Amino acid sequence: MTRLVEDEDVDTELVLTESVVDALRETYTDGFAKLSAADDLDIYETSEPMHYAIWTAESPDRTVSGMVVYSDSGVAGVINNDTEAMNEWAREEYERYKRSARSLD
Repeated sequence: MTRLVEDEDVDTELVLTESVVDALRETYTDGFAKLSAADDLDIYETSEPMHYAIWTAESPDRTVSGMVVYSDSGVAGVINNDTEAMNEWAREEYERYKRSARSLD
């Protein structure tokens, strides 16, 4: 993630749960502090539980969205799709989580 944000000049926005933020701060103290200060990265923290990860990647010629579902033993399933229906659903879900979050800036 550090290389993507620093070297590639990619605008990135994350909504993370409190437990993920705490784990990142404890495990990667210097790295997380460096990422949090990056100009091209906005991090939000939510107290709302997230039962899956949602992402959307946009480029000039294509938008792809996906979700990752976790179980106690790790990744249970992954869906990646570039249909407008999937992209719209992923954006709506992401915005729902973001509305309940606070910026870490």
